Amino acid sequence: MRGNETVTVKRPAPKDWQGDPTGPDAEFEIPNCQLWPRSSTEDAARGRVIIDGLNLFIPPGSANSVYATDTVVVRGDEYSVVGVPGSYDLKGKPKGMIVVLSRTGE
Repeated sequence: MRGNETVTVKRPAPKDWQGDPTGPDAEFEIPNCQLWPRSSTEDAARGRVIIDGLNLFIPPGSANSVYATDTVVVRGDEYSVVGVPGSYDLKGKPKGMIVVLSRTGE
């Protein structure tokens, strides 16, 4: 499954034992991603669906992956990774990675 979205991943630099960065932050793009809205479990008034964030699917073969500490920029908006990104497998064959995103600052 390939999508048509390109997302930018911002990765903070690793820290030493004192908590100081050991180098510069990294930033890279991942092309051919798919995005779809993630709805809230909150009760929706009058049948309205409350969008709580996004789901991101990264196709297999991407040179980079996403970590729980990364920030993902989608269509100009920054999102935090919720939980730990997971491998999407079907019958033991890797099909990609699924990442749950929430708007930064929300």
